[in-house]
Amino acid sequence: ITDLTSPIRANDYILAISEGLKLFEMQIGVSSGMFTFDGQGMKTATEIVSENSDTYQMRSSIVALVEQSIKELCVSMCELGKAVGVYSGEIPELDDISVNLDDGVFTDRHAELDY
Repeated sequence: ITDLTSPIRANDYILAISEGLKLFEMQIGVSSGMFTFDGQGMKTATEIVSENSDTYQMRSSIVALVEQSIKELCVSMCELGKAVGVYSGEIPELDDISVNLDDGVFTDRHAELDY
């Protein structure tokens, strides 16, 4: 019997994923080393919040930007609808629109207060 299987190149895959994460960090403008993959396992979002305040701060700022963008999109859609005659209601104010991006993360209260 001849073994025709090729060896698993786990280290090569881990290095490739790590290089991809480094490129992603550079593209989105976060500090080097913010995203890492060691192939050992996963962490929960709560662990990340507790251990890495940079990640939590970045997530918080992204959430704020996404919320603002969604609110502005809602207002723009109402304005466009009114302009073409398919919407006859009032144009909402940004403060009247609520966005809930609850992703189920239980945040570390101390990390949130530090931010």
